[in-house]
Amino acid sequence: MLRSPRLGIAPDRVEAILAKTRKEAESAVREALGQVDLTDLPHRVSVVRGVPFEVISQATRRAEVAVLGTLSRTGIAGVLIGNTAERVLRQVDCSVLAVKPPGFESPITLPEEEPEMTA
Repeated sequence: MLRSPRLGIAPDRVEAILAKTRKEAESAVREALGQVDLTDLPHRVSVVRGVPFEVISQATRRAEVAVLGTLSRTGIAGVLIGNTAERVLRQVDCSVLAVKPPGFESPITLPEEEPEMTA
């Protein structure tokens, strides 16, 4: 979209924006992974540009487990696991661990049980 002639952004400016965005994404991934000890676990970390569910599905072709951070957006799938995670689930053959962000509160509530009647 940034390369659209309608926006009129110079190509070198577009490349600078993309490079900055990539650095920020890589930094965020390193920061998040810095909180977890993965020393004994075989893993691969990738920051890839593209349509999220497509690049995730491609990256997990030979994985045993994929760990996905999920956010709720819209619709039933969005409320439960997130729209991207829902689409990824349809594409992958490995196990998936879906992780909600800190502080997430489900919008789904269970009905309260009625107290038992005693005779």
